[in-house]
Amino acid sequence: AESGRSVAISADGNTAIAGAPNDNSQQGAAWIYVRNGNVWTQQGPKLVGSGNTGPAQQGRAVAISADGNTVIIGGYFDGVGTGAAWIFTRTNNIWTQQGNKLRGTGYDDMILPVNMGYSVGMSADGNTVILGAPYDNSSRGAVWIFSRKDNIWTQQGEKLFDDTSVS
Repeated sequence: AESGRSVAISADGNTAIAGAPNDNSQQGAAWIYVRNGNVWTQQGPKLVGSGNTGPAQQGRAVAISADGNTVIIGGYFDGVGTGAAWIFTRTNNIWTQQGNKLRGTGYDDMILPVNMGYSVGMSADGNTVILGAPYDNSSRGAVWIFSRKDNIWTQQGEKLFDDTSVS
């Protein structure tokens, strides 16, 4: 499963996420762990985002909000390499997927797979995320930013990329 391929921990150090991109024939997953004193325990079942296409390899990248109540799980091989990411939130110690998978618009998969979700990041308040795609634009790479308002995730502007870089 390659559990631990990606990891992140909340600001207070009491909630952790571990990604496992090869779990379940490369569907991928992530596990949440919480600390009580010096004891870490798994919280709930493994997290697997819905709406994937093919072996998404969810868990290749993960990030967590400062308070530990929101996580993002990148699946760079969703859709045969286009990639995507999934958001989960915790309420009363129960984790649920928030919205559909995130996939930015305007990607270029004419030459290579894009691999969106190969890397992910999350703001401290959990309301802004970034998805990295190293193979967009003929391997120049690009990133997409999404923000949350009223539990709805929306892409913010166009993809970001360095149009002056040379491969």
